[in-house]
Amino acid sequence: MKLEQGDAFEQAHAKWLRQELPHYESLWSAFIGHDGDGWPLPIANLTSEEQLRRNKLYQAHYSAAVGCYQIDELINEIDSRLGEVRDFAAFMREHRHLIGVMSWVGHVRDMYKQMDEALGLAGTVYLPLQDFYALRSHVMHGPRMPVRICDGLIQIPRVARQNKTSSEWDDKSYWEDFKDAEFVFLADFCAQTKEDFFKLVREMHGTIYSAACDLFGSRRVVDRPPIVHSFISSSSAMPAISAWNPPSGSING
Repeated sequence: MKLEQGDAFEQAHAKWLRQELPHYESLWSAFIGHDGDGWPLPIANLTSEEQLRRNKLYQAHYSAAVGCYQIDELINEIDSRLGEVRDFAAFMREHRHLIGVMSWVGHVRDMYKQMDEALGLAGTVYLPLQDFYALRSHVMHGPRMPVRICDGLIQIPRVARQNKTSSEWDDKSYWEDFKDAEFVFLADFCAQTKEDFFKLVREMHGTIYSAACDLFGSRRVVDRPPIVHSFISSSSAMPAISAWNPPSGSING
């Protein structure tokens, strides 16, 4: 099964998923799949405990991918408006994007924690992401960082991860301590954060796939012909996996 047979997100962004999350399709086609109506395909001969672990895995797996896509989209939007911060409204727009990027970073880490728990990995795949969770927390839970505007570009202090240095901002920092500090461009900060974060996300994703293979062994999804229905079905259920279905039913492209 290919991503082109997935839900609306997977179909529309199959190329992006293959490029940015190369293990996504392998895990999805083996252990999740799509029945054509917004639900995963079944896997035969799972115990009730294994089915619950699979439920937790596939929900978090899909949600993490959407979160990574959101990070990429927000950073692309920041890059598309370089040099345009000329007033407070423009500044606030870019600041909302920064908060959005940090929020999705935290969400992806949380989804990796859920996958870690589902597969019994004892922190193997989410603890390496804690540096980024700390970075996200300094931005989200502390005072708004001091900024400088240079040629329409926002600059911010260097943001700490888990092991703060004296020149880095954290959620307990004071503006006055950063009057003469070295600042970095917001766009560069976001781009570097994405590069570092995605590199680790991809690496840990491979570990998740290997652990799923160990959990399910030779058992794979049971493929079946896709459900054929009208453009808008009469079903009112909203599935949790590959869940793009509006309340009135599923819309399949």
